[in-house]
Amino acid sequence: MGAGLCAAFLGSGAAALLFATLWFRLAGLALGNGIRASSLVVAAFMAGLALGNALAARLAGRVARPLVLFARLEAAAAVLSLLLSLALPPLTARLAPALASLVDQPLLLGAARAAVAFALLALPATVMGATLPLVVRALAGDASFGVALGRLYGWNTIGGVLGALASETLLVPRVGLAATAACAAALQLAAAALALLLDRRYRVVVAPDARIVADGGEPGVSRRRIRLLAAALLGGALLLGLEVVWFRFLQLFVFGTQRALALMLAVVLAGIGLGSLLAAAWLRRRPEATRALPLAALLGVVATISTYSGFDPARLSVENEAMRTLWLSAMLILPTTLVAGVVFTLVGAALRQQLPGDAAAAGWLALAQTIGASLGAPIAGLLLLPWLGVESSLFALAVLHVPLALLVLPWGAGISRPVSIAAAGVCALVMLLFPFGLMAGRFLRGLVRAMTGDEAHVVAVREGQTETAVLLQFDWGGAPAYQQLLTNAHSMTSTLFHARRYMKLSVYWPLALNPRAKRALVVSYGLGNAAEALVQAPGLAQVDVVDLSRTILGLSGLVERAGAADPLADPRVRVRVEDARFFLHVAGAPYDLITAEPPPPHAAGVASLYSREYFELTRRRLAPGGIATHWLPVNQLPLGGARAVVRAFCEAFPDCSLWSGAGYDWMLAGSNGAQMPSEDDVSRLWGHRPTAADLRDLGVEQPEQLAALFIADAAQLAAWTSGMPPLVDDRPGRLGNGLPDAKDVAAYRALQDPAACAERFSASAGVARLWPETLRARSPEWFAWQGVFNREYEAASRPEALEELWQVLAASRLTTLPLLQLGSEPRIRTTARTRHLQGGVHPALAFHLGAAALADRDYDAAARFFAAAREAGNAYHSPRLLRALALGLGGHLGEARAALSAIPPASLPPHAVPWRTWLEGRLAANEAEPDAAVR
Repeated sequence: MGAGLCAAFLGSGAAALLFATLWFRLAGLALGNGIRASSLVVAAFMAGLALGNALAARLAGRVARPLVLFARLEAAAAVLSLLLSLALPPLTARLAPALASLVDQPLLLGAARAAVAFALLALPATVMGATLPLVVRALAGDASFGVALGRLYGWNTIGGVLGALASETLLVPRVGLAATAACAAALQLAAAALALLLDRRYRVVVAPDARIVADGGEPGVSRRRIRLLAAALLGGALLLGLEVVWFRFLQLFVFGTQRALALMLAVVLAGIGLGSLLAAAWLRRRPEATRALPLAALLGVVATISTYSGFDPARLSVENEAMRTLWLSAMLILPTTLVAGVVFTLVGAALRQQLPGDAAAAGWLALAQTIGASLGAPIAGLLLLPWLGVESSLFALAVLHVPLALLVLPWGAGISRPVSIAAAGVCALVMLLFPFGLMAGRFLRGLVRAMTGDEAHVVAVREGQTETAVLLQFDWGGAPAYQQLLTNAHSMTSTLFHARRYMKLSVYWPLALNPRAKRALVVSYGLGNAAEALVQAPGLAQVDVVDLSRTILGLSGLVERAGAADPLADPRVRVRVEDARFFLHVAGAPYDLITAEPPPPHAAGVASLYSREYFELTRRRLAPGGIATHWLPVNQLPLGGARAVVRAFCEAFPDCSLWSGAGYDWMLAGSNGAQMPSEDDVSRLWGHRPTAADLRDLGVEQPEQLAALFIADAAQLAAWTSGMPPLVDDRPGRLGNGLPDAKDVAAYRALQDPAACAERFSASAGVARLWPETLRARSPEWFAWQGVFNREYEAASRPEALEELWQVLAASRLTTLPLLQLGSEPRIRTTARTRHLQGGVHPALAFHLGAAALADRDYDAAARFFAAAREAGNAYHSPRLLRALALGLGGHLGEARAALSAIPPASLPPHAVPWRTWLEGRLAANEAEPDAAVR
């Protein structure tokens, strides 16, 4: 019977974990995924469990047939949980708008969210919380309570491990949320059926609990009971607090996908479960094992600090991401959670001697631990991490095991004095030797060095409620070249040229087609590239910014913007620290422009910002004629995932279209009935000085180049996504896993082939509806230059690169594209010219001065600068080769050929040898045909 009950409780634990993770996902869609909203959802769930624990503690001792009641509760939980899981998605559209009137009153909004969350989760969570005391009562006698508790709690927690692993590695990716809920309900029904079979076979009838301690008994006994309950509460708070800190810390080394977080949670639960089973085996052999409680609590201090001190991911050579996550989690988490499982079981065994029966002991124990857990997670996430940071939070939580040991000190009376002194001494020594500075030294500095070498310096480190943010700066010529934002040690955004380009074009593109836009919304701020473009544009009266992270928003004033002001300081900008979906539900007046660049789609909780439901919500929040743009990072998506997102967008926006941003950072665009502007309207951005300069520096120097970003329209995208279902909230697994493979990249390259895009542009009914006819007629020829930009982004050292540079210089007046072809960019050009004015020509600057002169078609100056440039240190281009090219373009053919002849092919990098050969032929042809000097 014991084995059967453990099996039933294992299935119950797996189902409970499956349902809990589903509810957190679904409630987040309705109430928001921000740290405060998520904490309230967790607290509501914990409150329901606590209520179930309390009811069981009071009433379960009177139940004669505990297995029958357990089966009924499991069946009820299955039905209630499944109904809630199916009801939450349609409720989403009603719950958030109902809270709209409180959006400007944070305290009332928080209270309303808490009330809604509790109303939704309380009943099924209460039923789940009542089961442990019943099963313990069925299995345990007075002498074996601790053994029964350890076995049942251990197997129930191991069931949670299976639920965590199955949820994110098998069920949700393959069958979706609703089907996962059905599987969880089936597990609970199976647990109920197994309990009924066991009851029928063994006829488990239990007499009412005897009253071992009378109400209002001896004061000493009452104090001991309170001490044990306080220990259980503190233990639960410490464990959940540490879980929050551990997960934050591990995300410095593992990207925080939903699957990675599930693997971390599985390790936490595995440690607790194994610790409980270990304690059960210990109590079976030595019923007096509760005497070791103070030592076990002190061991928590040693385990927590020593695992952090010895943590060194560099020693782990595992490449598989899932296995790496499991190993790193086990190295950091497993020892402390093993101790926590032991402590919980031993506290329960000690508490049984102070309470009037098995059900009461199990119920009050679970109640105290659940209350502690409900406090520990928000305290760690909302207070400790932003106040103290990861390292000091970990130390504080480790040290709090000492008061836990003091609470259970009376049960250590049988421990010899030398052992007690030795344990206290070891614990004190470990605390004194805590490696403060390890986070900033070994971990953060090591990660920055591994990612950037010695090229970057740290501008700021901020540890907030949701992430550890590091702002890096890369300098050139003594001035900032660009900055990069790391969140949890993973690059999220930057002000590098290509990042600025695609983010700002997601603003300039809709503003060109909707010149009368007054209200704009930016979803996810990053380093403020999109917001910077908006505040520079003419005509906008209001710009709203919505982002989950106060930490990232707080870094905005430290971002170098090449003379531009901090967008958040603009009086037209309003900032909302809120979940984007929730904000769109509760926002007031509609927007003329909504642009979104959420975190990468695979990040935990982010798939819902790429789903059809999100895009439909976005369209509803657009004013008539309004336009929405959305980042599509196909370089981070397998082909199926990209097609699923495109299909989702196009089902929400019938006039959807796809545009190039920079390389494989693409842009989806759709509207709420946008109308064709005039050519003057489109060209207005190039007549406004701030935006004209910005567009020129982004490489979009003519309105026709904006049109040449076109990839496909709605009809063409329907063909490209044929047979692929859309990404929807219920099926996040359609995003796929991992990065695109070589075949996927080839498919992306084929889709944005410039010749094919030009043909689709000319044939597109969507383009004909939106783009002025005269502008549309002039645009196809510009696709060739867009093709050069695409190829330069992907492979700067390709054999035809020098020929394309000649063509761009000879046949166009573009200035930014040749800079990019030469490995430079406008910000570097500005710095080089400033340094030149300050101190003449230096070899380190001469190459970029030559690139700037070449882009300006000042070929003589370019030749002089390249002659002064240092040959070494130019990764792709030889200054000697470029000097010959500049002389040739300037018509000095004889001098150019002489300069080229002086360059031995063996002295060039291998990729530059074909460039020399081509240039030699080009110069010879031009010398034979003088009129072709600049062809």
